[in-house]
Amino acid sequence: MNYSFGFIFLIVSSCSFANVFYKIEHQSQPTAYLFGTMHMVCDADARIPHEVTSAFADANQLVVEIDLTDSEQQRYLQQNVSQQPADYLAKYLTRDQQITLQGIVENDLGYPYQQIKNLRPIFINALFLQHFLNCTSQPLLLDETLTQQAQASSKEIVGLETVAEQFALFDSIPLQEQVEALYEMAANPQQNQDELKALQAVYLDDNGEKLYEVMRGQADFDNFEQAFLNQRNKNWIAELPDLIAAKPTFIAVGAGHLGGTNGLLNLLRQHGYKITPIPINFIPPQ
Repeated sequence: MNYSFGFIFLIVSSCSFANVFYKIEHQSQPTAYLFGTMHMVCDADARIPHEVTSAFADANQLVVEIDLTDSEQQRYLQQNVSQQPADYLAKYLTRDQQITLQGIVENDLGYPYQQIKNLRPIFINALFLQHFLNCTSQPLLLDETLTQQAQASSKEIVGLETVAEQFALFDSIPLQEQVEALYEMAANPQQNQDELKALQAVYLDDNGEKLYEVMRGQADFDNFEQAFLNQRNKNWIAELPDLIAAKPTFIAVGAGHLGGTNGLLNLLRQHGYKITPIPINFIPPQ
């Protein structure tokens, strides 16, 4: 499977780590927590674990990848949701491929092709990911749920990067490659569905080591590690110590940012933080 556009959007991983939830301590500074998320979970029984919600309740600020409650970020997103050039799919797909993709979009996803064909590939990919997860109920959107709860409890929300910066990451991938990855994802539904559900099961099992094995096994993952993980983590670690020192902090970012030599866990340790894994259960005992 080609992860270059679809699955990287959902979750990424660079090295083995035991869990997805951690306590962060440093001398007399306020306690912080780091939660590695899978941005979308389709399991009717899945809940945000009690340990996570309890730590979140004690925090005064939520740190996320992008603060989509910020009106400036919302405006930029709305103004740049479409890909340029608008006819990019026609440019990089054959006539037969366009017909095939249109049929899949309309028959399987249930969207008019004319309505979505100008969207950036990441947004079309997101529609396919939700379809492949085959949600029988509303998906659990971990980052969005935490953000909504932060708003409801008047917690400060801090974004580590902007929508423009994240779009620039994807724009660094040649558009033709993005289209090829999108078409491959659409044209191989069963394989993608099986692999995505397997990835979700590993995440919900709180198994960081297995998550690493699944993600690392993808042939093209190494091509995106530096830009999508390493450099972003280094940018974030320049901000996190000051944020953590200021007040009790809850950090929620994609689980792939936690592990590895250049992962947030290791970078925080290098800054003198004590990192303690906290085992969690996403599926409550019956």
